[in-house]
Amino acid sequence: MTSLILLLPLIGIIEVILSWQGVQWLEILVYLEMVVICLCGYLGMTRPMWLLLTLFYTWVIVTDRFIAFSMQVAAIEAVIFGMLVYWVYKRPENIHSDTPSDTVQVAFYKGLKYPFIAKLCTLFSYNVTGIAVVINDTVMMVRGKTGIIEKRARNSLNSWVIIDTYIKPDYKMIGAFLELEGDKVGYGGCMKAMKPVLNLLGDKRPLCLSPAAYMEQLL
Repeated sequence: MTSLILLLPLIGIIEVILSWQGVQWLEILVYLEMVVICLCGYLGMTRPMWLLLTLFYTWVIVTDRFIAFSMQVAAIEAVIFGMLVYWVYKRPENIHSDTPSDTVQVAFYKGLKYPFIAKLCTLFSYNVTGIAVVINDTVMMVRGKTGIIEKRARNSLNSWVIIDTYIKPDYKMIGAFLELEGDKVGYGGCMKAMKPVLNLLGDKRPLCLSPAAYMEQLL
């Protein structure tokens, strides 16, 4: 992804500053934003960045049409946008999986089949949207079409990143792990469904219900 994308929040902040001074050529900056977006699209931009830009400019169009914000609020809006652009640009996208081990490992889904709300949450953390638990060569994961937890082999995790917790499973943990099979999972509820095992991981237990935030916690 090209670093030209970092010009967008800078242009937005300049627009806010110039609007305080009553400068009339702000339209030029709007056209400049369009040029930057086109160049970034041509040179390469990730799906999360496209999603962020789509949401932000949709927000701008709607609020400019129906809501009158003060310049202070507009400045805060530009700064938040800049922070999000910088985060999505700088965060690691190609995290390598840990090697197989005899400890409990957690797999995070990085494929393209995901609920929209889950993908929206990834803008504030890592770019993963689902979770599974791995012990030895066995995986407990949610099958998307049925919403039922199924037992799979490790080699089925082609679109997943596997992170090691370095915690060896005891009998209680293995029992909770095996009992997951066949459980029905609600929409976007994979974290909640895996909690009977994840909550036994001591200081590695999840402190939130977002797979992306949990991955950040483990890393």
